[in-house]
Amino acid sequence: MAVGKRNARKGAVGRADLVRLLTLFPNHPPEQIASFLGYDYTPTEAIVEEPPRLPDTPEEQETAEKQTPELQSPWFWHIVKRERFSSDKPGDIPPEEMPPAVPTHLPDMKGPVPEFSPLVPWVRLWPLLRDIVAGHLYSRQPDEAEAVRLLSRGEHLVDIPRKKRKAWSARLHILVDCSDPLIPFWDDFYMIIQGIMRHVGKNSLTVSCAEFGPLNGTFDLRTGEYVPFSSFPVELPCLIFSDCGVYSTREMREQWEEFGRLFSRRGCKPAIISPVPQRLVQKNIANLFRVVCLDDHAPVRFTSSGANPSMVPADAGDSTPSESLLALCSPAVRVEPQLLRAVRRLLPEADVGTEGMAWNHVDVEPNPLAFSFKTSGENSHETLRKKFATLPKCLRKAADKLINLYHSGLPAEVQLEERLTQYTLRLSDNPNLPVPQDVLQYLQWLGERSEEVVEPGMLKAWVRRMGHRQLSELKRETPWAKPLKKVVAAAFAEELRSAQSHKIPPLVSDDDIEALEESAPSQAKDWILVQEGEKLLFKELGNFDRGCPFGVLPAKRIVEVVLPKQHASYTLSNGFSISLPRQETISIVSSEESLTLGSMQKPKWADSIVQNAKGLYATLPLNDSKIKWVLPSDLKRIYLEQTGEVPEALGLLRWGLSPSYDEVRPVGDYDEYFGLVSSQEHARWVNISQLEKFSGKKLPDVSWAVAEGIDQYGLYADLRIKGIIQRMRWIHPGTFLMGSPESEPERDDDETQHGVTLTRGFWLADATCTQELWEAVMENNPSKFSGEPELPVEKVSWKDCQDFCQKVNALLPNIRLTLPTEAQWEYACRAGTETPFSFGENITPEQVNYAGTSPYAGGQKGLYRGNTVPVKALECNQWGLYQMHGNVWEWCQDWYGEYPTSSVVDPSGADSGGDRVLRGGSWILNGRHVRSACRLRVVPGYRDHNTGFRFSLGR
Repeated sequence: MAVGKRNARKGAVGRADLVRLLTLFPNHPPEQIASFLGYDYTPTEAIVEEPPRLPDTPEEQETAEKQTPELQSPWFWHIVKRERFSSDKPGDIPPEEMPPAVPTHLPDMKGPVPEFSPLVPWVRLWPLLRDIVAGHLYSRQPDEAEAVRLLSRGEHLVDIPRKKRKAWSARLHILVDCSDPLIPFWDDFYMIIQGIMRHVGKNSLTVSCAEFGPLNGTFDLRTGEYVPFSSFPVELPCLIFSDCGVYSTREMREQWEEFGRLFSRRGCKPAIISPVPQRLVQKNIANLFRVVCLDDHAPVRFTSSGANPSMVPADAGDSTPSESLLALCSPAVRVEPQLLRAVRRLLPEADVGTEGMAWNHVDVEPNPLAFSFKTSGENSHETLRKKFATLPKCLRKAADKLINLYHSGLPAEVQLEERLTQYTLRLSDNPNLPVPQDVLQYLQWLGERSEEVVEPGMLKAWVRRMGHRQLSELKRETPWAKPLKKVVAAAFAEELRSAQSHKIPPLVSDDDIEALEESAPSQAKDWILVQEGEKLLFKELGNFDRGCPFGVLPAKRIVEVVLPKQHASYTLSNGFSISLPRQETISIVSSEESLTLGSMQKPKWADSIVQNAKGLYATLPLNDSKIKWVLPSDLKRIYLEQTGEVPEALGLLRWGLSPSYDEVRPVGDYDEYFGLVSSQEHARWVNISQLEKFSGKKLPDVSWAVAEGIDQYGLYADLRIKGIIQRMRWIHPGTFLMGSPESEPERDDDETQHGVTLTRGFWLADATCTQELWEAVMENNPSKFSGEPELPVEKVSWKDCQDFCQKVNALLPNIRLTLPTEAQWEYACRAGTETPFSFGENITPEQVNYAGTSPYAGGQKGLYRGNTVPVKALECNQWGLYQMHGNVWEWCQDWYGEYPTSSVVDPSGADSGGDRVLRGGSWILNGRHVRSACRLRVVPGYRDHNTGFRFSLGR
């Protein structure tokens, strides 16, 4: 319905009255109500939305899929590693490191500071400068050529022509870019202007400044007025000092380009003295101005070309040299332009562009005198100092000398703070380096100020700033730093005593709080780490109502948060939160332990992943096993709380994720359940369901293994044969249906389904025997497909496999290698499933290497590789066994025989016969032959390029 107001008195009724009446009288004709209020009623057609048209062709479907936004898989945070700290406390300061007496004041350490060192000395600059602003004077020498020219034209010589010579122009206009990014080059500009003034005189110069860009007007230093470009004296020689926005923003670069175009329209091309290397000069600027690069790494001359404007980023180029320069300067409290230049000249690859980028780096805070480092950010002061420790020792030593030299005129507090930092950084080279006496005196002097910094004032403000500059290494195992920590804790007393969370210097620890309050050592309490969206929350026990918990951290009051390029300390309170950086690791450090956290999406092997109040869980396809991401110690605690005992198999979790086969066992503390353990433990996926099957049972013998453990698939042990590692999987005893039901498509008549019970577990290789392992044992390779060591060995007969097992048994007398029985093979292949394949009702070539052009039961056609693939190239089944379907046929130990019609226990095949059994199908066969129930009977001497084997460990 559409309504329109007729000519009526304004304000009598409105649309709100119309809506109210239509609501009160829904059965009354709407046109009468509209007419009663003075509105015209116009019926409108109902808008019917058409359903979206589905794509008809494959091309349209592909286009639609590309246009459909892909759903982002969620990220789940979890504990990666836990490290427990020793309870040992650092002792007192050794007597030999104690200063003789606590000084009442710091000594006067002021000394001479080096003179200004220009980028390019005047003697190299003035010839080019004179050409830029050249004028002409008549000399006393007669110009014979000019006289001959005049006489030849019949002109009378009134005066004898004199020769001209170059000279400084009588009038000159200078424009100086005074923007903040050029602060480190102001002294260079001033030196050049003073040199020109000596030659042309002060009255011949007109100097103006552009502080906010040339198009925003220039400030005439003589008149004190802003001058627009329209009043710019273009008839005079013009010399500009600027970077043309290279160290500034894109907008500033565009402003200088427009400024050059204004000159060009007037027929002028002024010269620019630019403290920028040629590699960063923009092409447009080089075309509009005559650019002279003020760079001590290059000759003084005009630049003929420049970089493409689109290739010059806002930070003006490669950041690695500038960050190395900042790292060399990081022991300093502040960095002046001259110190920055002196340190920059230590780096052979650093030019003037490195100097400019370092001054304007996003992680420094510059002012007209110097810049200071930010205490947080991607390259914080702490991060840069850690990078300093990785630089060559000769560079570090030279940088320390320059810092001490250029800061010899600063107060003693600043110099001694820098000496303390330099000493702390040198400890990485020599941990036994004695503390310098002047540093010890400085620390003792600081300790005596702890009562003074409680009151607001300049001293407290300085100590708070100084505390954030200190290295976190001083927090532990540095008894000589106790006075420093004491005074910093006093300066942050309000934050430390507050019940709210505050950012504090990493230097301060829980011990400093207890010392500040003169209280007995407090006990750490457990804090629950909770993920809530993109935030990590710290919750007290019993005060957790929402979110996903994934760990517990014992802590007192202070935790350190360590990101890849950021480090900060905070006081804890209930509900304190920090942002979680996706796809990065984060460390949470308390006085008791350190937790390393990471984020993950659903693993490729998992069917699903979920995080709830009990932890992070995953599931396997067609399998109900409970798989949990867990730390071994947490799993031990869970079992103790629930059952009062710990499964013996839990001890297999102590050896970490990446075992070193050259070490017998790690060395660490002794644990009642774990034996020898390290102070570090790594979390991993653990198949809890498989672990629970060991409850009340004895573990299988793993004395032959070089490493063993439990992962998402269950128990594994690594067997070393001739230096080659073969992972073995423990297959638990159980009952299953062997063969295929009559309803299964494309089954054979010899697959009578019957119950089978295996009363004993067994070890089975997680993959078929590789060519590398076969060659190491048998010293030959019969395979047709070769070239990769991880390809399966093929063209081996049943008898060849027996020879292989006998040789290995002779090498390793404590094991008995054999082929699995047919029942064991099918039990392991099915991995708890009853479908034709362990992957489900059908398969694809992405799961199984078979003739994908001949699919199973009318399935979709796919890739036919025509050869074998590496034994672990495709995904494994739910028990961690690779390529039980396809790739190569696998020999079994049994004689071939007819299946029984009733249930059996531990079958071993027929008592005798003429054929042995092959299972699993191969790369050359169609889908029906790679089913779990498919059988093949051949003579024991049969060899082909699609027959291989996987071995088991017998009793």
